[in-house]
Amino acid sequence: MGGAAEIGYHPAMSNRIVTIALATVLIAGFFYEIAAGAAGNEVALLPLGALRTRGWSWVDWWRVLTFSFLHLNALHLAFNVAGVLWLGGIIERRLGPTSLVVLFVITGIMSGVVGMLLGPWLPTTGIAIGASGAVFGLLAAALLLVFRYRDEHGARERRLRGALMICFIAGVIISLLPGVSFAGHVGGFISGALTTGLIVRRLAKHQKIVGAPE
Repeated sequence: MGGAAEIGYHPAMSNRIVTIALATVLIAGFFYEIAAGAAGNEVALLPLGALRTRGWSWVDWWRVLTFSFLHLNALHLAFNVAGVLWLGGIIERRLGPTSLVVLFVITGIMSGVVGMLLGPWLPTTGIAIGASGAVFGLLAAALLLVFRYRDEHGARERRLRGALMICFIAGVIISLLPGVSFAGHVGGFISGALTTGLIVRRLAKHQKIVGAPE
């Protein structure tokens, strides 16, 4: 019940160093786009690592490692940075910084893989950029943690659950808009849930599933 400490949680994690570092990397990537004169142009972002979701070949697989760090414009960047700062903070406090990095990398990659595989059959622009797939992975992780592995029912926790559900519903609606990689978002979300389950099982072998203050 309430009072147990959370999986992988230590007070020092509350500074969210890795969360802030990930957000900083995304911002730095956008400034690199500006310096290269590619910001705002999906085609111009291809040489920098944008993902081909149509007309791709096997030599394009390296792009699943890079496309998450590119964004079309400042608004696109702002939404994803906000998601990383909020959701990343939740995960870093509860699972630790290493788990956050693992989740971000795996969900970003899987978002790209699913986007490439399903892109030819979905109404996409043929080019995917942005960390939204990884953000959906972090959202899945946060939802799983607060609904499945939390044993506290305080008002703050209920508000967090409500906020995450609103975010999820809004994310689904946004995913259905033209030009948005629905497949990438689904790939990120599913891989985020699966990866979180594996991480929690591994951590649970050494300590109890617990909760940390918000």
